[in-house]
Amino acid sequence: MSDDNLEYPPLATTNPWQQLVENINEVFWLASPDHSQIFYVSPAYEQVFHRPLASVYHNPQLLFPTIDPEAQQQINTTFEQRQQGQITSSVYPIRLPNGSVRWLRTKTFPLLNQQQVVYRTAGISQDITEFKQLEVENNLVQNTIAAVLESTDFRSTLKVVLEKGCEFTGWDLAEAWLPNADGTAMFNAAYYTRDGDETPLAQFHHQSQNFSFSPGVGLPGRVWVSQRPEWDSNVSSLPDNIYLRSRIARDFGIKTALGIPLLADNLVLGVLVFYVREEREEDEKLVELICALAQLGYVVRNKQMELTLQEAEQKYRQIFENAVDGIFQTTTDPEGRYITANAMLAHIYGYTSVEEFIGAITSIKQQIYVDPERRGEFIRLLQQQDVLWNFESRVYRLDGSIIWICENAHRVCDGDGNLLYYEGSVEDITERKHNEEKVRLLNAQLEARVEERTAALQSLNESLVREIAERQNTEIALRKSEAKLRSQALELQQTLKQLQQTQSKLVHTEKMSSLGQLVAGIAHELNNPMSFISGNLYFVAEYVQKIINLIHLYQREYPQTNPSIQLEMEEMDFDYIIADLPKIISSMKLGTKRIRGIMESLRNFSRIDESDLKLVDVHSGLDGTLMILQHRLKRQGDRPTIEMSKNYGKLPLVECYAGQLNQVFMNLLANAIDAIEESLKANCQGQNYLPKISITTEVVNPNRVAIRIADNGVGMTQQVQKRLFEPFFTTKAAGKGTGLGLSISHQIVVDQHQGVFQCQSEEGVGTEFIVEIPVQLTHES
Repeated sequence: MSDDNLEYPPLATTNPWQQLVENINEVFWLASPDHSQIFYVSPAYEQVFHRPLASVYHNPQLLFPTIDPEAQQQINTTFEQRQQGQITSSVYPIRLPNGSVRWLRTKTFPLLNQQQVVYRTAGISQDITEFKQLEVENNLVQNTIAAVLESTDFRSTLKVVLEKGCEFTGWDLAEAWLPNADGTAMFNAAYYTRDGDETPLAQFHHQSQNFSFSPGVGLPGRVWVSQRPEWDSNVSSLPDNIYLRSRIARDFGIKTALGIPLLADNLVLGVLVFYVREEREEDEKLVELICALAQLGYVVRNKQMELTLQEAEQKYRQIFENAVDGIFQTTTDPEGRYITANAMLAHIYGYTSVEEFIGAITSIKQQIYVDPERRGEFIRLLQQQDVLWNFESRVYRLDGSIIWICENAHRVCDGDGNLLYYEGSVEDITERKHNEEKVRLLNAQLEARVEERTAALQSLNESLVREIAERQNTEIALRKSEAKLRSQALELQQTLKQLQQTQSKLVHTEKMSSLGQLVAGIAHELNNPMSFISGNLYFVAEYVQKIINLIHLYQREYPQTNPSIQLEMEEMDFDYIIADLPKIISSMKLGTKRIRGIMESLRNFSRIDESDLKLVDVHSGLDGTLMILQHRLKRQGDRPTIEMSKNYGKLPLVECYAGQLNQVFMNLLANAIDAIEESLKANCQGQNYLPKISITTEVVNPNRVAIRIADNGVGMTQQVQKRLFEPFFTTKAAGKGTGLGLSISHQIVVDQHQGVFQCQSEEGVGTEFIVEIPVQLTHES
C-alpha cells in the first residue's frame, strides 16, 4: 500500500499534544505536500485570519492568502524547498476580509515516510503585525537620526523632522514655527510638503508666511503657551479667532491639524504643525510617536557636536597611522627614547612593526644618528626656536645601511610651560640626496666648461683691447686723414657688434649643447632597459599563451576537477585571470611602444649627431620641441591648459642644420608660452580667455617652406617690434630673460639658412613669427 492511500485518524481528544495545539495563539496546520488537501488546522485560524475554520478545508489557497507579488514568489520558492525535504520560513502580508493588512511568519516542516519521501507538510503561522509595526517605527527613528546627522544647522534639522514625520504618518504638509529673540511672537522657519513646491499645499504655506502668532494666539501660539500637543480634526470649520487661517485652510482643502511642542528644560524651542486633507480622529499613539520624533531631532542635534569631535579624533588617528611620512614623539633627555611612532616611521628605519621599533631603540643618539652629536644639535635648536624645520641627518636602518632623513619637530609643553616631549615628522630623502649629488656633479662639469669658454673670451677681449689701443694710436697719428679715421671707427663698431653676437651665440650654443647632451644621455640610458623589457614581452606573451593552452588541454582531458582545486579556482576567479592575462601583456607592449616614441622625440630634439647639413623632417623637429615643452603647456595653478593647434602642410625634406633649427623652434614656443602667462597675469583678455598656440607649415614655392608660430598672448608695441632682434634687448623682468634668444634665432634663420625671419604682432591680440627657409641651401663655390 502506497503512502498516499494511508488513512490518518483524527487526533484523539485525550491527546495532550492536541490540547496544546488548540490552545496556542499560533495557527498549526497539516497538509499534503502540494497543499491541495488540508488535513488539520488549529482553531486559532479564525482568530488570526478572521475567516471560518471550515473555509480553509474547502479552499486550501486561504492558508497562504498573500497580497504581495514578491511575497508570493517567496512562498513559491519555499514550496519547492519543502518538496525537497527542507525546513522553510517566510514572512508576508495578508489582507483580512475587513480590508485591514496583517503580517504573518510561517514555518513549515516536511514529514518523511520510510522511503525518505515527503508525504506531509506541517506548519505554524504566527501573527507578527505588532513586531512589524515596531520595526517600521524603528526604521523611522534610524532614518531620522541619519538625516539629522547630515543637517548643517537647527533649521535644516527641523526640516528633516518634518519630512520624516510626513513620510511615516502619510500627512500632507508640515511647518516649523520658532519664537523671536524677545519671545513676543512666533514666525515660520521651515516647511515640507509631500506634493512638491508647485502645488496648492505649497501655496497654502506661502500665503501663511505673512502670519505671526503671539503667545496663546492661533494653533502655534496655544501650543507655545500650553506646552502640550493639540489635535484639531477640522481646522477649516473653526472660527477665525480660534484658527486664524481657517479661510485659507478651506480654500486649499486642509482638514486635520496637529501641533507638537519642541521642549528642552521646560522651555518651548519651537512648535511643529502637521496637516492632512481629510478629517482624522485623534490617535494618541501617533501623537506620542511624533512628539518623540521631534524631541529626537533636538537631542540628536545636540549630540552631533560630540560625534563630530569623535570623528575628528578618529580622522587624526587614521592620518597618523596612514601618513606617508614618519611621525614620532620622543623624550627630551640627551639620549632620547621614542614615546609613540607610526608604522611609516618604523618602516623607514627597517622595522616590521611599531612595537618592535620602539622596544629596540633605547638611545636615539647612539642607535639612530650616524653622528651622535646630531641629537645634541637637534635639542639645542629646539630650545632656541621651539620649532625645527628641515633638519637633515644620516641615520642607521635596522640592517646597518645608512640613509638620509629630514626631520621637522616642535616642543610640546603643558599649560604652565613645562616641556613634556618633542613631536615631529621624518621624511626619507635618500633618493633626493643622490639626485642632488648628480646635479652637483653636472653643474661642476658645466661650470668648468663655462670657465674654459670665459677664459677664451677674456683672451679674445684682451686681444681686441690691444687692437683698439693700436687703432687709437693710429687714429692720433693719422688725424689729418679724417675720412680714413671715420672709416676705421665704423670698422671698429662693426667688430664690437660681431664680438657681442659671437659671445652671446657661444654662451647660448653651450647651454643648448649641454641640454642636448643631457636629453640624449637620458634617452640613451632609458633605451637599454626598455629594449630588454620590450624584447622579453614577446616571449612572456608566448609562454603565457602556452601555459593557458596547457591548462585548457588539462581541463578537457580531466573535466572532473578535485573539489578543493575547483573551490580555489572559483575564489581566485580563474576564468577572469586567464582572459585578462593576454590583455595585460598587450597593454604592457603598448606602454613600451609609447615610451620608445618619447625617447625618439628626445633624441630628435637633441640632434647631437646632426650638427652638419642634412635633409630633415621639419615636423619631427617641431614635435620633439613640443615634447620637451609639454610640461609648460599643461594646467598650472589657476592657469588653464594651453591649447596647441598643429596645422601641418605636406612639406618636403629640408636641407638645414637640424640642431640650430630646433633651437629656433624652442625659443619661439617658449616666448609664446611666456606671452600667454603674462597676458593671464595682466588679465588682458578678460575672464573667458582661452590660451592658444598654433603651428602652421606650408610650401611657399617649389624651393621654400614657411613655419608660422602664433599665440593669443599679450602682444607687442611697435617700439618693441623695432628692437626685437637686437642682442641683449628684452622686455622681461630681471633674471627672466637674457635678450639673446630672438637675436640668435634671427642669425640662424637669416645668416645660416638664407631665410627670412618676420614678426607680426598687435598689442592685446597676440603675436605671430614667420620663419621662411629654402628647401635646399645655395652653396658658394
